[in-house]
Amino acid sequence: MIKFRFLLLIPLFVLAFSSCEEEDQTSIGTPAEEDLQPIQDNTKAEQGVMNSANLMNPYGLDEDLSGKKAFDENPVYSISNDSLQVTIDFSAVDNMDGEIIITYNTIPLYDFSQISATAELINYTQGTIVYNGLLNFSMTIGDVITMTVATPDGEEITIQDGNLESTWIGERVMTWTEGFDTPAIASDDIYEVSGSARGITSNQTNYTAEILETLVFSPDCDYIMYGEQQIKNYVGTDNETTLTLTYHVDSGGNTLTEPTCNSYFNLNFVSQNLELNLVLSFNDM
Repeated sequence: MIKFRFLLLIPLFVLAFSSCEEEDQTSIGTPAEEDLQPIQDNTKAEQGVMNSANLMNPYGLDEDLSGKKAFDENPVYSISNDSLQVTIDFSAVDNMDGEIIITYNTIPLYDFSQISATAELINYTQGTIVYNGLLNFSMTIGDVITMTVATPDGEEITIQDGNLESTWIGERVMTWTEGFDTPAIASDDIYEVSGSARGITSNQTNYTAEILETLVFSPDCDYIMYGEQQIKNYVGTDNETTLTLTYHVDSGGNTLTEPTCNSYFNLNFVSQNLELNLVLSFNDM
């Protein structure tokens, strides 16, 4: 049986957001909190989208639905008579709620070579964050396992966190490049993530998010090990700002050429009147 885990990127981005906010409080001429809001909002969206992709992944799903044991208290899986639809109910899972209804194009228990599906997120809740919307999913198994998850044309994911509401439209491609052939060992897994997105922040500004250089991470490391992501806010206005997060740097901001498990990243902030480069450590937050 192939192992199954969440791709939990959110702690890294939230720490980045918190650090920048602290700089704003202690320095003059640093980014304002609202300039950094798309980092937080996009992170919430990506958390739900990528975790949903893993739930849609039938790799390791047994006929009795006993294969997806990733929770202290397991969600309730129910399967349709024709085996094409799986409903996952999280109401019994601590700190979660809602459900995801997955409709596959073929019976996923028998053919893993090429899978596609559509998922409906219905008040799917992780902690305080609630997701609603539709996602398309596909998975191909070859020398590596590739999973793609995207919003259908004309659809969006809505993200509600208390009084904050944002939207997300985009695509994420997740390639499981190493470790999928060793089910009992998590430390040898390597994932690569690419894609782009756009949305409306909880401040009602338009933003875009693009992975410029593939993000590399492993469950064995608490930090993104390589890659670069760029987020633009106030898109199409005179106030447009660009935030570029580079993860393959050392404590001095020097570029690393190989994926490395360390806590440092560079934040480049550019607005109409200001450009800053900050080297930050997650361990100092």
